[in-house]
Amino acid sequence: MGTVGIIANPYSSKDIRRLTGSARIVTDWEKVNVLRRIIIGLQSFQVARIIAMDDNAHLVRRAINHPGITADVEFLELPIRGNANDTLLASQQMAEKEIDVLISLGGDGTNRMIAKGFDKHTVLPVSTGTNNVFPYDLEGTHVGICAGLIASQAVDKDDCTVQSKQIVVTLENGDKDLALVDLAISTANFVASRAIWDFNNLDEVFLTRCELLDLGLASVGARLQTIGIEDEQGLMYKIAKSSEMSKKILSPIGPGTIQEVLISDWGLINKGQVITRNISRCTLAFDGEREIQITNEQNIQIELIRKGPFIVDVSACLEHAAQQGDFYLE
Repeated sequence: MGTVGIIANPYSSKDIRRLTGSARIVTDWEKVNVLRRIIIGLQSFQVARIIAMDDNAHLVRRAINHPGITADVEFLELPIRGNANDTLLASQQMAEKEIDVLISLGGDGTNRMIAKGFDKHTVLPVSTGTNNVFPYDLEGTHVGICAGLIASQAVDKDDCTVQSKQIVVTLENGDKDLALVDLAISTANFVASRAIWDFNNLDEVFLTRCELLDLGLASVGARLQTIGIEDEQGLMYKIAKSSEMSKKILSPIGPGTIQEVLISDWGLINKGQVITRNISRCTLAFDGEREIQITNEQNIQIELIRKGPFIVDVSACLEHAAQQGDFYLE
């Protein structure tokens, strides 16, 4: 009857943006409650196997300690180190176990690590982060039901999924990294708290998608032109100094934080287009977090590709199930 994987990030929604803005805090107990509702939804379609990543907060273990949960959950045999590599290794192991669908709790960064571990997962990403674009904010019960429909093959995943895009960065030494939503070149030449929260430290941004309900870097792009997940383009824009400004945009750069952003230039990125930039003494931020510190001058290549996890459209999945009569009881 299918296999469902669960990766829950206990560190999402706990970065510096709680101090610089009004971003929500999703407590561990709220994540546990969401997981319970997801697993109860899974149980309704008799999913044969649930595999979960453990973590320092033991979110899934706490979730299944509930009288309404009867499903058996198998935990991956992984050392828990309390960093992003936990998610990456869990993603790899779940690919080896050939799960049918992966439920993630976290933000854009969590799903980026899932993609780095294995970029062909069918993902149901649930938002428990900050400026989330990749995951969505949905009731966990619906998420569990949807995952159960796909895992049990009641609904064909091809009818309700779309493959996500990536921005791939290649450094001069040949090293590569990826972003699922946004790549930013930051003039700050240190990683520090990682999270991007000050647009004054940004030089240029590259996006796989940007829509008007997004927050953060994508919200600025959406006010130039909206780009959906199914579109074959991306978008890039350059932050201006006042003397270079061509556009001034009012944008929600975070929850409860609205800022004027000055743009000097912007344009579309075509799929497969390779963009070269000469950079030095800066940092590269992937999906909202500074990751790579650049000290020496070098040329990097930036390319938009469609080679990421397949994202489930929950509404489309439930609509197909309803049309097929999958919710009727004999």
